[in-house]
Amino acid sequence: IVKALKLQLGDHPYAREVIGERGVIETLTQEQIRAFYEAYYRPERATLIIVGDIDPGQLVPAITTRFGDWTGRGIAGGDPSPVTTKPATPDVSMLTVAGSGESAITLRWFEPYRARPPTKAERRRQLIDQLGATAVGQRLVELNEAAGKPARSISPASSSRISNIWNGYVSQAIGVIDPKKAIELMMAAQKQAVEFGITQEELDRVISLRLDAARQAAATGRTGTSGGLADGLAMQLNSDPVFISPQDSLALLEEQAGSLTLKEVNAALKARFGDAPSLVYRGSAVPAGGVEMLRATYVGAMTAPASAYASTGMKPWPYKYFGAPGKVASRLDIEDLGVTFIRFENGVRLTVKPSSVRKDDVLLRVRLGLGRLGMPQNRIDASDMGASIWSTGGLGKLTPAERVRTLAGRRVTVSVDMGEDAFELHNGGGGATTTADFGLQMELMAAMVTDPGLRTQEWAGLMAQADRADEAFELTAAGVMGYNLPRMLHSGDLRWTFNTKDMRDKWKAEDAAAFIRPIILNSPIEVVVAGDITVEKAVSEVGRTLGALPWRTTTAEPAGVRNVKFPKGTAMPVVLTHKGREDQGGVVIAWPAQDAFSDLRGYRVGWVLSQMLRDEATRRFRTDSSATYSPVALAEFSDTLPGYGYIGLSLEIPPDKADAALVEIQAIAANLASGPIWESEVTRITGPRSEAVKRDMASNAFWVAALSGAQADSRRLEFIRTLASDYRTITAEDVHAAAKRWLKPETAWKLKVVPQAKAQ
Repeated sequence: IVKALKLQLGDHPYAREVIGERGVIETLTQEQIRAFYEAYYRPERATLIIVGDIDPGQLVPAITTRFGDWTGRGIAGGDPSPVTTKPATPDVSMLTVAGSGESAITLRWFEPYRARPPTKAERRRQLIDQLGATAVGQRLVELNEAAGKPARSISPASSSRISNIWNGYVSQAIGVIDPKKAIELMMAAQKQAVEFGITQEELDRVISLRLDAARQAAATGRTGTSGGLADGLAMQLNSDPVFISPQDSLALLEEQAGSLTLKEVNAALKARFGDAPSLVYRGSAVPAGGVEMLRATYVGAMTAPASAYASTGMKPWPYKYFGAPGKVASRLDIEDLGVTFIRFENGVRLTVKPSSVRKDDVLLRVRLGLGRLGMPQNRIDASDMGASIWSTGGLGKLTPAERVRTLAGRRVTVSVDMGEDAFELHNGGGGATTTADFGLQMELMAAMVTDPGLRTQEWAGLMAQADRADEAFELTAAGVMGYNLPRMLHSGDLRWTFNTKDMRDKWKAEDAAAFIRPIILNSPIEVVVAGDITVEKAVSEVGRTLGALPWRTTTAEPAGVRNVKFPKGTAMPVVLTHKGREDQGGVVIAWPAQDAFSDLRGYRVGWVLSQMLRDEATRRFRTDSSATYSPVALAEFSDTLPGYGYIGLSLEIPPDKADAALVEIQAIAANLASGPIWESEVTRITGPRSEAVKRDMASNAFWVAALSGAQADSRRLEFIRTLASDYRTITAEDVHAAAKRWLKPETAWKLKVVPQAKAQ
């Protein structure tokens, strides 16, 4: 990151290490830290954001009372000057760092920094820029797919800004598989835009999309949780100091969009790309041909003649009819939770939780199959990539790029996850689907389970992405722990074991598709909906899509798929190694606990106990000895594996302190088990937790997650009912009893990660 910033900014303070230089950190004095604090943590730099059910008439006097006498101490600190001269950096650069993850290519056009005045004229200039970039971005989706996906995604050259530091335009290719093709494609798209411009049809389309989004935002208004709104306002401070309502934003957009012309947009495209961009390649290894190939490709792409863009056109949405609308076979209203269970005659289960917490926002999941539980138990093969092939393979009648173009402007989306007990289609939420677009969203979901494309052109990219992840995990203690813990804490079960490059090199994309296809086409379906929607609307739209499909036979769950055990305690820690710095290490210690549903209150007490372990470890290892930055609490109480759960700690620590750290953590556990535990220690954890639960239960995401599987397992309803009250009533005695029950020395499983050079 630092090297990339230096190429962008030159010798500017913003390009320095964020944490700072070790020599400086180790020699800082208390006086220097205080002087910095007083220079920069001052009232003129502070913004107070308050969101909630408040009376401004009462709030302003309270703020005045508490902050009115706050004055800065000493001389105020200054800010570094913005970058107004293009840094003297190479036109083509290559940055390689082992384990750095995905390969990427950045094209960057420099502009001398200038402030953005808060004027309508500046808003109009930005709008023109954004419309041109959006049109080119839509082209790139199609061009990238037509070229065989040399990169997972390519963004158009769009305005980029580091507030008060840097201005320019940046285009990026992420997940690069073929650097040569990716560079040629990126340059060709920009040259097409500069020399030929975009068409009136393209401009009309992107204006329409922009207006539709603004109208939806204006209709929705500022709804959501107080915390989410406050975070959004805080983020806006850096991007736009002018606060206007969504309604005023819409009015301004309608005024300006109605007067701008294609000539203006194309002139802006031509003007901003007059200078040649710099190119930076980032990856974990040198690409074939090295920097010489990159430069030759760059020069060739710069001088190659441009041809006008020719679109293949936008296909109509072909998934409208799935059969006669399904009939409701049963309905059950869970009145105390405001939840309705629906079962259609074809077996599809629908669970609906109407909520107006986010106006005009609907979140949903479609669940089918057994997810991780249904993966092979005796081998690791291409089935591991089944969900990925489903997610990236498009639809039978539309490629991924065609689907994007066809659905552009509609608030619908879909992605695939492999959950513990089901494969899941979800729409992301948070504005992804509106009440008006819910019907189209259900058509998309139904298309995904009746006509999955399962195309395999993304296979090379998926394999390369996995290879880069493998390289990265080996280089840090945290990476080794994250890679190995799922397998080890599930006693070596292959379903929780990551595949390796040696395995993947033998796999075929067709085998991944063959594994997932029958699951998609034959598995019974569950739909969970939460948001600004009525039960009647949800029943109608699900009924004419998934509810209209033929009956899907319910098959018995294979015996033993949930028989997973926590590993036995270890007298000596298991030792793993990493290939990174010799001063990095890590330890994990965990004790077997319980699943979630066998004792809901006990599970919540266990969660509090895990936080007490973390807090005490933080005091001893961070505050007292500075041996680590932040211990991580481990708290797993499975809702799918009977009897399975654990409590523990993970921390990164210098390898020469690892053994002592394990002894110290066990001492912390012994103290908690022997007591006493004070009520104040418990309420310090349960108080914030209760507030967090209150916020969670006001979100659609909570309800979709909590209600998934609830029709088949009514214990999930009790989970919801008791959630808030359990955390409010947990006592020190409860936590002490849990510590005595679970934190036993003989059941503790221990892991130590050290550098390879110190493994002996």
